[in-house]
Order: sequence, then structure tokens, then C-alpha cells
Amino acid sequence: MTDHASDPGEQLLPAESRGPRILMVEDEEPLRSVLSEYFVERGYNVESRESRIDAVTAFERRPPDVMIVDLDLGGDPMEGLDVARRTDHAIPVIFLAGHDDADTASAVRAAGAFDCLTKPFAFAQLRAIVDDALLSPDERRAISG
Repeated sequence: MTDHASDPGEQLLPAESRGPRILMVEDEEPLRSVLSEYFVERGYNVESRESRIDAVTAFERRPPDVMIVDLDLGGDPMEGLDVARRTDHAIPVIFLAGHDDADTASAVRAAGAFDCLTKPFAFAQLRAIVDDALLSPDERRAISG
């Protein structure tokens, strides 16, 4: 049984679950729902938001272990970047971008992104990046040799 969220769009695992916390910020409801369900089914605790303001409020209330942020919230790339700027830089941010170009790459690097995926992408690829983001730097070094 899943706990009922206090805000529409918020999805939580059962209270007894202790999986990693993901804050997902995506303005496209179908993608937000499918991605949330995908990660919840795999043991993650997902809180999803559709706007920059809601995401920053959720972050301040309870910081996640990792964030997945649509770069173009509401069609404005500054909105997605602003989420990263207004939150703790120690939390890995994975951006989802609608296009891949030099300006996008430069902007996400400047925002301190952990990674950036261009839509469309494979969910398994995003999960692998999330799992990598959840590792400590020492764990990442040990894996990469």
C-alpha cells in the first residue's frame, strides 16, 4: 500500500521503504508519472513536482539523494537550471533535455550537473545514471579502476 501524498503529483513509497530519495521535476505529466512509477517499482522513493517553485519548496522541506530535472520546464531552459542553482550543490542533478547542442552542454556544466540525457532516452540508461550519482566519489573511483 502506498502512502497518500499531501500534494497532487507527489508519489511516495510505503512508509517502511528506505530506498534512495529522488526529487523528479518534470512539467510533462505523462513522462513524470511514468518515470515516477518506473523508479518506485524498483525501490526508490520518488517525490515528483512539475514546477521550479514546487521543486525548490520540496527540496527545502526534505532534500533528496538525487534530482532529475527537466531542463526546459515550461519551455524555458532557465527554469530547469534555476532549480539546480537554488538547491544544495552537493546533491547530484541529472538534467533531461529536449535537444543536445553546445549551448545546452555548456549551461548544464555551468549549473554543476552530474549528467544530462537528451530525450528520448531509455529508462534503464537513466536508472544507471541515478545509481552512479548515488555512489560516493570513492565508490565511483573503485568501480572505474
